[in-house]
Amino acid sequence: MDATALAKSLSRSAYRSRPPPYSRHIKLYNLPRTAIPADLRRLCAKNNLSNTEKFNLLYERFKPTGKGFVSFTSPEFTPNAVKTLQHAMVGGSRVEVELVSPNGMNQPGRTRGARGKAQAVERGLFLGDGPDAGLTRAGTNVLLTGLPGKSTADIIKQYVRTFKLAGYEDKGDVIKVDLPVSRMAVTASFVVRLASMSEAHRLVRRLHMTFYRSDLFFEKYPLKAHVIY
Repeated sequence: MDATALAKSLSRSAYRSRPPPYSRHIKLYNLPRTAIPADLRRLCAKNNLSNTEKFNLLYERFKPTGKGFVSFTSPEFTPNAVKTLQHAMVGGSRVEVELVSPNGMNQPGRTRGARGKAQAVERGLFLGDGPDAGLTRAGTNVLLTGLPGKSTADIIKQYVRTFKLAGYEDKGDVIKVDLPVSRMAVTASFVVRLASMSEAHRLVRRLHMTFYRSDLFFEKYPLKAHVIY
């Protein structure tokens, strides 16, 4: 294949990979790791962008990636949104924006592999990947880490019994999650699904940077609690 034919082939390939012009979604890069969906909502309001529908943050293993999405009610509003928000400032960071298809809102590139993902789903585990970390009702879920490695969902549910849980019946209100830990660490992590955002923040205020059952384990298990948006 000569240089001209190769250039044409690459051009066609690039064109096919572009998101369709009818996409309702834009993707934002270089967001502060502390950003929340409300920051994206304020960004759009500040720049007079209306007809927004959803605001999502992109997670990988329950950690924010610095990327997020804004969805609009119709594709006609996205070209102007991309132009308007390009290089806009969010929390001191200058963001980059692009139009993406619905498929572009899938999980981040680094995964545990198809087999591992399937096994996790079968075991009822959340992977913590994708928009809102793959959870529903963003802002009402808390990731609780640093618990004893042999903890069960029932034990942790009893531990957080003073908080109002969401009342799920399919997978429960407290779900053990599979997070990578060092070989020396013998701890467990759980997602606690609360009834409201205010209750989720109350749990974080009460448990973050405290010790699990200090009456029994002293300071062996320092806890961290974060709201998943």
